Amino acid sequence: MDKMTPKERQMALKSGLEVDRLPITFSHEGYATKIAGMSYREGFNSPEKAAAKEIAVYNRFGVDGVSVSYTSINFAIRHRSKIQSPHDAPAALEEAALKKADQVDQLDLERTSFRRDVAQRTNRGALEILLDQLGDQVIPTYSISAPFTLASGVLAADQMLRATRKDPENLHKLLQFTVDSIKQIIDQVADLKELNYFLYDPVASGSLISPKIYRDFVVPYSKQVVDYIKALPHDHWVGMHICGNTSHSLELIAESGIDGFSLDQEVDLALAKEKIGDRVTIIGNVDPVKVFLQGDEQAMRQAVRDNFLAAYDSPAGYMIRSGCQVPYATPIEQVDVFMDESIKQATLAADKLFRGGH
Repeated sequence: MDKMTPKERQMALKSGLEVDRLPITFSHEGYATKIAGMSYREGFNSPEKAAAKEIAVYNRFGVDGVSVSYTSINFAIRHRSKIQSPHDAPAALEEAALKKADQVDQLDLERTSFRRDVAQRTNRGALEILLDQLGDQVIPTYSISAPFTLASGVLAADQMLRATRKDPENLHKLLQFTVDSIKQIIDQVADLKELNYFLYDPVASGSLISPKIYRDFVVPYSKQVVDYIKALPHDHWVGMHICGNTSHSLELIAESGIDGFSLDQEVDLALAKEKIGDRVTIIGNVDPVKVFLQGDEQAMRQAVRDNFLAAYDSPAGYMIRSGCQVPYATPIEQVDVFMDESIKQATLAADKLFRGGH
């Protein structure tokens, strides 16, 4: 049994104090709807249901985090991009509002005002419910698509990549617009004292863009958002996740000023620890498909052990997590195995780090 709540654990680690075990979580935004007995779409259509699915995951597995998300699809809807919205799967972009980067002046910041944006109002309500019902146990997280990925909600990713070469000036204008939009979103929850933030940036994947593009078109805008959060009256933890292989951009990612970086399963944990482990908490990275969805109990236990062996002693801390979203079809029993083995290894790791264990 845990001796500390996730909130107590986070606050202790922040202060360099001893904890009962290292934190444990998995990327569960869609999977939580399954645990709550909802359809995928249903889990996002009201504050009550958005909060209920997170509470269900917390009560079922005892994870160290609950969250709500503002995505590039939410942004796309507000700016009149066309989307596909299946009942039991994530929505996807069908046709972007902008055909080329030079149409950026057609965008209007008012479209994502709190008054006009139902997703923001849903998220604000869900965060209030989570704080009311779980606030004494866990600090909720507001997950927001980072500027580069948010931009893909209004200009298709292939056009964004083309613009890095053909029209960098207007792409920079678009990215500054997304930064201003994110600041506006953050302003609507800035009064919530105990809140973590997480930036998701899959379009900035090393599998899609080069380190040079990352340096020129991602770092300056991600850093603006992180700096904005860090300048708020309350001290907020900020994490980031990027899909794919980011091995060659790790130092650039750390330059954004984040507190923690969640690694895709393609990135070697030991390499990340070596390159940026002294600056940010290393988070990850059990394979969500090969291990969570398709693996057996033995594969899961071995993957968890391998993760802790590689990174438990990272100087700025380590948190085990799935490499990306856990698929909806993942057996619940496999998540139970993940939690069981993670608790064992996270406790052993804390013993070694804080209590002289071997």
